[in-house]
Amino acid sequence: MKIDPVTLCAELVRIPSLSGQEGALMAYVQATMLALGYNEIWQDRFGNTVGVLKGTKPGTPRRLLVDVHADTVPVTSPEAWQYAPYGGELAGGRLYGRGACDIKGGMASALVGLADLPRDDFCGEIWLSVSVAEEVIEGAATRLVLDQMQSKGNLPDYCVVVEPTQLKAGIAQKGRSGVRLQTQGVPAHTSRAELGVNAVYKMLPAIQAVRQMPLRQDELLGREIFELVEIVSAPFPGNSIVPDACRARIDCRLLIGETPDSLLERFRQAVPADVEVDLWPVSVELYTGERLEWRDFHAAWSISPDQPLPSALLRELIAADLPEEIYLVPYCCNASAVNQAGVPVVVFGPGDIAQAHAVDEWVSASELFQAAGVYARLAKGLLS
Repeated sequence: MKIDPVTLCAELVRIPSLSGQEGALMAYVQATMLALGYNEIWQDRFGNTVGVLKGTKPGTPRRLLVDVHADTVPVTSPEAWQYAPYGGELAGGRLYGRGACDIKGGMASALVGLADLPRDDFCGEIWLSVSVAEEVIEGAATRLVLDQMQSKGNLPDYCVVVEPTQLKAGIAQKGRSGVRLQTQGVPAHTSRAELGVNAVYKMLPAIQAVRQMPLRQDELLGREIFELVEIVSAPFPGNSIVPDACRARIDCRLLIGETPDSLLERFRQAVPADVEVDLWPVSVELYTGERLEWRDFHAAWSISPDQPLPSALLRELIAADLPEEIYLVPYCCNASAVNQAGVPVVVFGPGDIAQAHAVDEWVSASELFQAAGVYARLAKGLLS
């Protein structure tokens, strides 16, 4: 069955798929895989949809994993949108809607492009995983796909994570972590505040200490970032009561080599001794009824452009008359978990991250066709 990626992207955009609410989209993805002739299709216990294409070309079989997340962020300020957030409208060569860029454009291109590859053009298997909850806990669901691959033979030889890279080869990515700071006080009536200890006042020097922490620099990924994104006192609301607890979250964008222990130690050395420091706990209820829980740390990574996977991708960009450009991924994504599993990984897809999560989010229709072709030719080159 012939399906074009622009039409498919529009249909995918019209199906809302917030984190933990991807079920309707997954049903559509499975039906699409069936129509496109995927050899095996299933849904795992987290709700990831996995489709496998099996090559018939003689030779040494290898495995390629192509991973794309299914969930999108919510629509904010719908009154500000010119195009219906879930309309999937095509105008001026752009397809508009929530998730068009992040990530349903890349999803459509991968679904179609990989299925278009003749089975006798490659040896081994192409696994396409459409994974859940990346916007909340990146990498956690993809780890389950990797476990399934290992249980069915071995880990993939290569992995492409689909994210918007402007059709450039993503060869390095900053890490990300959420660090939690907590202070404890003593409650009291505000008319007798001297009888209590205000936990917010105890937090203030910790926040100031974080702002003064020296930031490391990397030639490849630039400067790390520590940014306060949340501070909450308890009880809240706190009418007439001195708060006895305060919690702050620091969003960290990390460089290569940082570990959970080393990051926490840096913060503990910086803040007052009575401030508790740990990794932010993250959880999400999945649409299958499972619950994912994680400590919020995702390592930075890089791969040399001379390695077989990025080298092959750069060759395919040239073959597609696209610029032979590398991309330093400024956001975190499922590629961090893949790299941590020891699998060579690159990030590649249509769209610009500047459009992700934005009002009137869009992706270029022409890029969807270009990306589909690159996915197919890259798979053929790696698995021939």
